[in-house]
Amino acid sequence: MVIFGLIDIDDFTLFNLSNSFERGNYILHQFKELAKTILCPLDLRKLDADEFIFYLQGSYDENKENLTKLFLESENQLAIKISVGLVESTRIFDYKEVINQLRINILEAKKYGKNKICLT
Repeated sequence: MVIFGLIDIDDFTLFNLSNSFERGNYILHQFKELAKTILCPLDLRKLDADEFIFYLQGSYDENKENLTKLFLESENQLAIKISVGLVESTRIFDYKEVINQLRINILEAKKYGKNKICLT
C-alpha cells in the first residue's frame, strides 16, 4: 500500500502579500523541512509555488497520526494552515492520473473549509 499526497498551503498568496515574498520563501523552506521530519516520506518535492507532492509507504490509517501532527505543527510552528489531498493505492498509477486526482482532492478539502484532508 502506498499513499500519494499533495499539500497546498492555505491562503499562501495572501500570506506573501501581507508579509513579503522573502518571508514566504522562508516559510516554504521551513515547511518542507518540517514535512520531511514528521512524515518521513519516500519522496517529497515542491510541485508548484505552494504545493508539495509526496508519497508514503503504508495505508492512511498507518500514517494518520503523522499527518495529524503535520497539521498541528504547521500551525503551531509556522502559523500556516494546509489542505491535503491523498490517494491510497495498491497499484502503480500514471503520474498524470495521480496529479489529477490529487488536485481534485485538494479542491474538495478547500471546498469544506480548508485545513482538511480529502482521501480517495
